[in-house]
Amino acid sequence: MPTNPAPSQTLPCKECGYANEPERVYCHNCGAKLDRSVLPKEEEVRRESPERARKRIMRMANPASNVVRREVAALFKTLLLAFLTACVIQALRPPEGVPNGKVEMNSRLISSDLYDLTQSIVPKTATFSEGELNTFLRTKVKGKSSVPGVEFNRLFVNLDEGSGRLVIEKSVYGYKMYLGTVYHIEGNDGVVTATNIGGNVGRLAIPAKLMEYVSPMLFGDVFQALKREWTLVQQMQKVTVHKEKVELVGKGRH
Repeated sequence: MPTNPAPSQTLPCKECGYANEPERVYCHNCGAKLDRSVLPKEEEVRRESPERARKRIMRMANPASNVVRREVAALFKTLLLAFLTACVIQALRPPEGVPNGKVEMNSRLISSDLYDLTQSIVPKTATFSEGELNTFLRTKVKGKSSVPGVEFNRLFVNLDEGSGRLVIEKSVYGYKMYLGTVYHIEGNDGVVTATNIGGNVGRLAIPAKLMEYVSPMLFGDVFQALKREWTLVQQMQKVTVHKEKVELVGKGRH
């Protein structure tokens, strides 16, 4: 093995770390082609400050540190790519709770039932199942899309203890995509509130802070279509959301 020279200025080999004479094109130790772009131009050498010259000489004299930086950068890029790939996969997966396409027979006129609760002289209670609500939403909300290849399929709801999730199902060139927004729903003593607690794209969770801004844009048409029903719900004395059903109690007009 050749003896490593020690001139005032060297050209390190990226493959083996051998410090070559600056005039070499190929490594004297392993024969790999050298990167001559790391050598400063003669004018730069004359103009550079002592501190800059010191740092340049340290980089050339310690090529192993450059290898470590490259390995760390490569690891970071790999982890970032893996994270983004996982996010895309989760976004493309259908979320849990997607109902089948069947429409329940003898579907209820939910808008009329809500109105009757607000007009009843005495407080009355009505319970709507998740299936009944989804049958209503299929006929109530008809989406449109001006984007080629994108079609609105349906709107459905998933009910859980204290919360409800509205989900838009669209087809993108035949592939189904799901966009959801989740609200904590509370109604007591005649005050009904809905607070956004997050959302989802497929199975990829979206934080509540972000959904607070994007929900009005993405679900604006849906909220407008259901404005009358939501106004009636806000007139209830009590609203309780359970797993797969919601219970409403009217105030009574006496």
